[in-house]
Amino acid sequence: MTKRIVFWTAALIILSILSGCSQTNGLCREPKAVKKNGIVFSRPDRFAAWPANNGVWSWGDEILVGFTHGRYKVKDGHDIEKPQFDVLGRSKDGGRTWKTEDPENYSGDDVEAKPSPGGINYAHPDFAMRVGNESFFISYDRGKNWRGPYLFGDFGLPESELTEITSRTDYMVNGPKDCFIFTAVRKPGKFGTDRAFCMRTTDGGQTFKFVSWIVPPEDPHRAVMPSTVRLTETRLVSAIRRRAHPEDRCWIDTYISNDNGQNWKFLSKVGDTGDWNGNPPALVRMKDKRLCCVYGNRTERRMYAAISHDEGATWTKRIVLRDDFRADTDTEQDLGYPRLVQRTDGKLVAMYYWATDERPQQHIAATILDITKSVVPLRRGKNVIVHGGPSIFCAWPANNGLWSWGNEMLVGFSEREFAEKRGHNYAGREGGRSVLARSTDGGESWKVEDPDNFVDDGGETTAPPGGINFAHPGFAMRIKKEPEQFWYSYDRGRTWKGPHNFGELMNHPNFAGKKFTARTDYLVNGRDDCLIFLSASPGESGRDITFTARTTDGGKTFDFVSWIVPPTDPHRGVMPTTVRCSDTKLVTAIRRRKGGGQPCWIDTYVSYDNGRSWSFLSKVGDAGVWNGNPPALARLKDGRLCCVYGNRSRKQMIARLSSDEGATWGSEIILRDDFQVDRFDDRDFGYPRLVQRPDGKLVAIYYWATKEHPAHHIAATIWDPDRVK
Repeated sequence: MTKRIVFWTAALIILSILSGCSQTNGLCREPKAVKKNGIVFSRPDRFAAWPANNGVWSWGDEILVGFTHGRYKVKDGHDIEKPQFDVLGRSKDGGRTWKTEDPENYSGDDVEAKPSPGGINYAHPDFAMRVGNESFFISYDRGKNWRGPYLFGDFGLPESELTEITSRTDYMVNGPKDCFIFTAVRKPGKFGTDRAFCMRTTDGGQTFKFVSWIVPPEDPHRAVMPSTVRLTETRLVSAIRRRAHPEDRCWIDTYISNDNGQNWKFLSKVGDTGDWNGNPPALVRMKDKRLCCVYGNRTERRMYAAISHDEGATWTKRIVLRDDFRADTDTEQDLGYPRLVQRTDGKLVAMYYWATDERPQQHIAATILDITKSVVPLRRGKNVIVHGGPSIFCAWPANNGLWSWGNEMLVGFSEREFAEKRGHNYAGREGGRSVLARSTDGGESWKVEDPDNFVDDGGETTAPPGGINFAHPGFAMRIKKEPEQFWYSYDRGRTWKGPHNFGELMNHPNFAGKKFTARTDYLVNGRDDCLIFLSASPGESGRDITFTARTTDGGKTFDFVSWIVPPTDPHRGVMPTTVRCSDTKLVTAIRRRKGGGQPCWIDTYVSYDNGRSWSFLSKVGDAGVWNGNPPALARLKDGRLCCVYGNRSRKQMIARLSSDEGATWGSEIILRDDFQVDRFDDRDFGYPRLVQRPDGKLVAIYYWATKEHPAHHIAATIWDPDRVK
């Protein structure tokens, strides 16, 4: 091959995602974009394309991207003729200017592949590997010189009809001798039959071993060109190009491994990539732990980016990177195939192929992205510890309850001996206790109490007594599941009466074969009248259904009123938290879960007839995986609603405000994001309760762990809903 070095100064595409805001609740809504378009490599006689088929590598602000070019000729299909050349584009200033290089002994030089020699140092600071089908090249000087090609050899691919490797460059270095390669295999010569898998070397490339299917052979749709990132020591996320072949319906999915690549499962759909065989994804994990996925949509003739705040479980509204594509005379939508890196200043650089009216031949373009967070950080929030210690595990305020009388607050939680292990960090399953913490200064300081005749004290459960004065100024009620019990107090929780059951309530025909799974949520209507918001389960974990009950005779009897989330709903609905908006209108927030490792979320339901019937109102937000989190809902003095919940995927406590009684919700307000996982990567936190003080500030109470206080403790965040950025 004739060698050539071509210099190009890139008038790069600069996309700034600015903090333009529409004033809803005073919070920032969708960001605005300002764009300038340019090129990285372009010649009027050349067709340049397919960075994703080649690869990208970066070392700080030095970026190396591969692509293919050949003589440009408009025709059916790709407007490129043979011979075709695989070359590299290098930038040393974060993608502002570029130089094109064609090194010796590189892809396309017709060198016969040899068995891998081993001895590869994957952890070398200047290492790069270029993968293509069954072979690979390596470099130790940032791609200036290359060794290879080397064969992967027999890596133990499971026996099936899939035998032809269709690799592109996607690998992850684990150590000097240890490297994952993410690739695909298909039926020989059968387009669209690819399925993605993972292989690994632990001996410096001497041998490679099949590890797992990312998308298994039995999946009916094409799965190829993975783009993979590491979240933790054990968690990986891979974005995959999909197509419902022989149809031309294409999209991007993500898959997750929680055991360092040993097993994978579907996580989420990122977006559609259109017809004309769609487009592969480019995925990166940003320094602030968000994920960004870039891809092209050939039907819409656009390049898109999507952001995930919860490690790929959900994705934001698409950000348009480019929409000025010009198809050739045969209307071929030949574009995209991006690669993506992050610069040292946090900006992203996306590289892909494109064509415009000014430059109708396909060329390599780049977009520099500066993406601000769409969430809203707190201004002047205060975090305090309610209760905790290095030898105790404290958790689950939402399982217990919160009561308030002006600046006096009482919160319940569970306390056990701390022991770090997989799952909840407490020793054994017995010996815990339910206790209370009281603040008389609006949550600034707290004192723990363990009253007699309360939860876990072993009192005999009796029938409901009647004569309860729900409107007493010092009234509090605590509801417990398994078995169904409640206690009540007239002195702000210092002494308690109970436990009592709910009489004949659970004998209602609606609850045949179901068990009581309620926590504390009630609304007082009058001295003898109280609405109680409860749940029941058929005994199967994760199948809870939510309902309303009522007493009008001072707690003598409790009657079923209505389903909130009915038995016909396929998803879990549990742990309601309910507010009154008017004499007849109620809004409740519900913890939801689909199961199967899918992300959990918070929904709201509304009743316009004082609880006799309910309908879906809105989705508040996502609570992540690891069984998600329950919500805490409060109606503020100015009529707004506030909902607080944890997102376990993102390791954040989040608040959102609504100015229309729950119909829509403002941007996320991040209350806490300093959670410290244990060595098992358990995301065990949250379960908040929420109350407003007389001065208008909100107090959110939840369980948490930090680097300074790694044992789970009860924490409170005191914040002003009118003072967020």
